[in-house]
Order: sequence, then C-alpha cells, then structure tokens
Amino acid sequence: MDKKLQEMLNVYCANFGLGYIKVCNLHWNVKGKGFITAHKYLESEYENWAEYLDEVAEHLRINGVCPPATLKAYLELATLKEKVSEEVECMDAYQIWYKDMETQCALAKEIRAYADEIGAVDTANMLDDQIADFNKALWMLKMQISD
Repeated sequence: MDKKLQEMLNVYCANFGLGYIKVCNLHWNVKGKGFITAHKYLESEYENWAEYLDEVAEHLRINGVCPPATLKAYLELATLKEKVSEEVECMDAYQIWYKDMETQCALAKEIRAYADEIGAVDTANMLDDQIADFNKALWMLKMQISD
C-alpha cells in the first residue's frame, strides 16, 4: 500500500475509533426535550461507526497494514477531538455530532481523491459507499438541527 494512502487511512481509522467512543459518550449523556429520539439516534450512529471502523481496519489488514487499535493511537492520530463526559442537551449533541461527521466526510473525500489519483480502486470503492452514507446522514441531521 502506498505510504501516503496508509497514513491517511490510519488517521481515518483513528477518527472512527475516537468518534465511536465520542458518540457513545453523547448517547449515554444526552438529556432534554427529544431525549428518546436523540438517544436512539446516537445509538444507531455508534453502531454505524463501529461498522466503518471495522471496514477500514480490515481494508488496511487486507493491504498488509496493522491498523491503529489502541486508545493511545486514536488520540495521537485522530483529527477529531475527545469530549468531556458530561450531560449534553439533545440539540447540542446533534450539533457536536454533525461537526464530527462533516470532518470525517471531508477526510473521506480527500482520501478518495488521492486513491483515485494513484489507482487504488479498492480504497476508492470503499470510500464511495461511505461518502454516500455520510452525505445522507449529514442531510438528515442538518434537517434536525435547522430552525
């Protein structure tokens, strides 16, 4: 696997690992009007991110690379930031999550463009599907948080 692509995918993978933990935090600590809907939504998001984490990690392994798989590695590599464990209002949780999904989608597009440039078709195909999922999820969440 191309070294630059490997480095980019390691960051992407670390973001999924850290993001998974972060969305669990939001799920566990969300409160306020709309709690039931937000709680269920955030649960579905951590399930989605666990699947993405597994898909990217296995993609790295298929290509001979050991993916980042420790909290320390996630914190060192991730461009997403941790969130303190504290109660969070539903709308704030949605906004926090929207920003993280937007960041991850932008990274996916950047990696996708590079994969296309170097002819890494398998990586490009994986990212095409994930970008489509992100675009739909971002649209739906934007409709939830818009006034």
